[in-house]
Amino acid sequence: MYVTKLTLTSIGLMCVAVALAINESFAQERLIFEVRAENTKYTKQHIIDVGDVPGHQVRVFEIHRAYPSNAPTINGIRIVESWTRGMSDYTNNNGEATSYSVYELENGDRFFTRGSLIAIQSPEESNLSQDARR
Repeated sequence: MYVTKLTLTSIGLMCVAVALAINESFAQERLIFEVRAENTKYTKQHIIDVGDVPGHQVRVFEIHRAYPSNAPTINGIRIVESWTRGMSDYTNNNGEATSYSVYELENGDRFFTRGSLIAIQSPEESNLSQDARR
């Protein structure tokens, strides 16, 4: 009897954990839209060579984006502008980055996002990037 109670309790706890994980995944919606280069500006960027291997750099940055025309909308409300701040750890344009963004809607509301990425380029693309910097 003791084993059955423990098993039922374990199964019940696992069901609750799965239900919580499902609810959280539904709360995380994806918003994908295109921003034109002329509406994007790096306002701050600091790059430091790490010095351990050639091409290894860490960077912090701030990007401002305006949405003057054809702006994305959320529930019918246009996004007016966004600010993205982040950091990257790249070797020859390959590596990881994390960013935090604030989006302002035309009614004054704001929402916040956190993103991360892993950039992987083929060796040929990495060499082209290095040649372009020279």
